[in-house]
Parts: sequence; C-alpha cells; structure tokens
Amino acid sequence: MQRTPLHRRLPFGADRTSPIWTEDNCVLCRPPRPIHRRPRVIMLCRTFAAAIVIAAACAIAAPSPAMAAPAAVKVTFVHPERFNDDDFRYRFTPRERAAAVSELTGYIVRAAQSLLKPGASLRIEILDFQRAGIYNPLLGNAANVRILKDITPPRITLRYQLTGGGKPQSGRETLTDMNYLMNPSARFSGDPFVYEKALLADWLRKIAAR
Repeated sequence: MQRTPLHRRLPFGADRTSPIWTEDNCVLCRPPRPIHRRPRVIMLCRTFAAAIVIAAACAIAAPSPAMAAPAAVKVTFVHPERFNDDDFRYRFTPRERAAAVSELTGYIVRAAQSLLKPGASLRIEILDFQRAGIYNPLLGNAANVRILKDITPPRITLRYQLTGGGKPQSGRETLTDMNYLMNPSARFSGDPFVYEKALLADWLRKIAAR
C-alpha cells in the first residue's frame, strides 16, 4: 500500500478542501522563493549597501595628503617707499606702488605654497627691492625705459623665518643674480617684474630643499 507522504497528511479534522493545507503553504510542496527575495538575503543586502554608503562618506570626509592645508605664507614689504629703487622711491604713484606690492606679494605666496610642505609656515619681510636695470641718468625724470646691463642685476634684501615641514630656518639674505640676462624665458616676457620673480622663485626652491 502506498503511503501518503508525511508532509501531505492532513491535520486531524481537516480535508483537502480545507484552507489549512494547500500546496502553496506547504514548505515542502511550494516552489522555493528566488534567493534575492528571501528575508535573510534581503537583510544582508541592505546591511551591505549601508556599509558601502558609510565607507564612502568616511572616505570623502577623511583628509588626504593631497587635500591638506597648504603652507601658511605671510609677506610684508617694509616701507617700500624707501627702497633703493627709482620706481618704488619716487616714480611710482602711491596707487602704482601699492599695486606692485600686491602683485609681488601674491606671486611670492603662490610660489611658496607650491614648493613648501603642507603645514609649513613662512614669514618674509622685504627690506629692500631693486629692480633689474637702470634709467638713463642723463634724461632724469623723462627717462621711461630701464636699461638692462650685466652690472645692474636685480637685488632683494629680505628677512625670513620658516618653521614646520622640516628643519626650522631663519635669517637675513640679499638675493642677486649677475647672470639674470641669460634667462631666455624672461627675455621675451612682458612682465615688468620677471627678473625679480625669477630671483625669488630660485631662492624659494633652495630653502624648500634644505
């Protein structure tokens, strides 16, 4: 005699028309649910997705070396109207002098931040600033073109203090370059301070490498 499988036996008092038993609610008869719809799998997927979102948020919030704060650079021109340079001393109007100081300050800050390590602090005081070249003394105030010669290089006197990002440095230096006319890129530049900026950039590279 063929026996009815255990899972198909009816409960006491029930027949096959009873809603108590159907093949749909029999765990052994009904087809299995797709794996992605099973409660445990759904919960695991949600947990995994939440973990990915949290990890991504942490990665965005965490500072990386490339996003670290740049070096703090402060530049001060000390009494530029007293510099040993015709332009700064008497040829520039107060507005032109202020514009020149602003342009040079911005250049020094950008150049220093591109060379120094993040977290470094550099303070610079420009004590004297002589541009390359001279005006023809025979023309007096009528001269408006600087004559560039080997004996008239740019000359900058400064005092500085560098801390953080390496060995602390400080001192007073006078920068000059007797070979400034050998700079091919500066020769065709329209920047009025091209030689002075090149001199400052070279000095910044040196202190950044010490």
